[in-house]
Amino acid sequence: MLTRKVLTLTMGAVMLLLCLVGGCKPKTFTAPPYIPSGYYDCIETLPVDLVHAYFAGYGEIWSALENYNDKVFVFKNLLVDEWMVYELDKGILWLDLIKCYLANPEAMDNYKLGDRIDVVGFNQGPDNIKVTGLTFRDCYVLPPGAIALPAEGNGQINVGY
Repeated sequence: MLTRKVLTLTMGAVMLLLCLVGGCKPKTFTAPPYIPSGYYDCIETLPVDLVHAYFAGYGEIWSALENYNDKVFVFKNLLVDEWMVYELDKGILWLDLIKCYLANPEAMDNYKLGDRIDVVGFNQGPDNIKVTGLTFRDCYVLPPGAIALPAEGNGQINVGY
């Protein structure tokens, strides 16, 4: 009788242990999103500040063309709103007055209005210096804070006006 009780208690303890161990989810590794290595050497700013660097003051556009064209910029913690996504079906995000051609448009499937994203892309400057707005190519949508951009040592600047 004692053996049967010990056996029952032992089996119960083993089953409880298996339930506890089996109920734990294995830790999963989430790889950071892909961006080209050159994008880690980017400049952090806000879309509105970059647009103002080109168009806010008389004659400032020439300095901005020289200093900011052909550079990679990161815009962090942007709110996904209706303006941003109105041309998403064409692979374009609008960040203030920056037309951003996406390299990974499928990444936007993970977001809805009201979510936050980071965007990093290559600044081509204005299409026309008489029309306020910039064009970016090869933009990547990232979960906010998923990648430490700019890379350590590159710092942050605030494009002034």
